[in-house]
Parts: sequence; C-alpha cells; structure tokens
Amino acid sequence: MFMQDILIQILLVLGVLVVAYIFLIRPQLRRLTEHNRLISSLELGDQIVTGGGLIGTIVNLEGADIVEIKLSDAMRVRALRNSIEEKLGERRTSNVDFADLEDDHNTSISRLLTTLFLVTWMAGPVGANDLQGADEDVLEGLSPLIGSRSEFRHRLFSIDNPYCAIVTYVAPDLSEQATSTKDADDRSVIVIDAPTLKADRAYGHFLLAHECCHHTLGHTRLTSQHSGQLGPQPFYYLQPLLKNMEFDADGCAVRMLKRTNEFNAIESARKRMLEFGTSQTGAYYPTGIERADNIDHNLAAED
Repeated sequence: MFMQDILIQILLVLGVLVVAYIFLIRPQLRRLTEHNRLISSLELGDQIVTGGGLIGTIVNLEGADIVEIKLSDAMRVRALRNSIEEKLGERRTSNVDFADLEDDHNTSISRLLTTLFLVTWMAGPVGANDLQGADEDVLEGLSPLIGSRSEFRHRLFSIDNPYCAIVTYVAPDLSEQATSTKDADDRSVIVIDAPTLKADRAYGHFLLAHECCHHTLGHTRLTSQHSGQLGPQPFYYLQPLLKNMEFDADGCAVRMLKRTNEFNAIESARKRMLEFGTSQTGAYYPTGIERADNIDHNLAAED
C-alpha cells in the first residue's frame, strides 16, 4: 500500500509537469520561434506593425538590431527589430476565429484550475473551505497586472490612450509617475499614477506619449527580457542603455505632441524635468536638466 501511494504521487507530479509543458511552455516557445522567423525575414520596403500599434515602412536596416521606419513623409523613427510584431499582409490573426480563441482561453483557465487543484490535493486532504479559498487566490492570480509588484494588487481602471493602442491603466497609488511593462500573458501595458494625471493633465499627456514611445521603440520588450532572467547579471548589462532609452522616449514624445499641437504638454514636461535639477529622474536615468535640454532640442528640431 505504501509503495502504491508513492507511485500515485510520482504519476501526479509527472502529470502536472506534462500539463505545464503542453499548455504553458510549448505555446510560448512557438510564439518565440514565429517572432524570430519574422525578425530574420525583414527587408527594405516591408510594411510592418510595431508592438505599439504604429504602421510604417522599413527604409533602412542598421545592422542586426535596429531598423529605420517611415511613419509618414515627415516622420521617421529608429526602433529595435524585436519591437516589430508583424508584417502587413501576414497578420497572424487573419484567419483566426475569435470565438474559438475565447473558447481556448476559457479551456486554458479550466485546465489551470484543475492543475492547481491537483497540486493542492497532493499536499494533503482538501475540504470545501480550502477549495473556496483556492478559487479566490486563482481569480486574483488571473489579474493581468498582479506579478510581484504590490501596487498592481489594487483595482486598476483603464483609460483611452490617444497616442497608441496599448492598454493603459490608472492606478491610485503607483510608486512611479508612469511605467511600461508586460502583463502575465506577455501583453504590453501602460500604468499611470492617478494623482499625477489629475494634478497636471498636460504633463499626464506627455507621460502617456512617453510610455507609448517606450513600447514603440522596443524598450519594454528589451527590459522585460533581461529582467525576467535569474540573477543580477542581465540587468547589469542593461544599465548603460537606460539613460539613452529615456532620451529617445522623450524625443519621440515631443515629436508626437508637436504633430498634435500639444505644446502645453511639452512645456509642462520641461518644467517638471527642471524641478529635478542636477538630480537623476530615476535609477540610472538622466538628470532633470539633461532631460529638459533634450526636450528643448527635439522641440526646436525640424520634423
């Protein structure tokens, strides 16, 4: 009887591992392979869509990592190859039945709940009260912005972002003014601090444009790939890039706001940066004066 119980436990563990591989690991590997194939096939003249939802044409390939994208006759941007999500005419969802996608999503959740139940059952007897508590934990875990960051555990409200198609949330007590990240399903999201947005709406618009630029320029994908690794080494190599990322995102936001004639938002951001003076605006970020000068430079530059 004892050996039979051990065998059952081993089979359950193996079953959980198989389920995790089939429904969690393998789909992610397939998506990564498809994206790498897309990146390696990029050519001049390709019409593409970036991770931020911008549509443009590749007009220059700068080495293995950077492309120049023409958004309009008056606007070009440089972006990381990895920020390109698809080519026009090769949309991966073009032949997908969205009803089937919803069914697959619900099925995946059911399988996840089943897996969690098996794990809990393996740990010991489970009563009705224990199952109810587990269900609440699972529902909380399905929130797309939980992760390991405590500020995401509060209720979030979505708002329309006029500068990109990225899902944007307002949080009541965010520790930063705004942030860009990936949720648990690897979808791009933006979160902005509610008091900041309420206190200065013009500056809030600059922040929204700034965070859209982080996604469009591939910064969010790059940082999430490195920070998702174990140990401090990957982030160590990322530190020198953070300063230039802020400069690039500020410049991109200024150009975007110039096209929408929101010069009050640009001026509000410049004043906010000057308030930092010679202090850094974040860990490994430029100083306030450096960012204000960069904003002035991009404002004066011809589009």
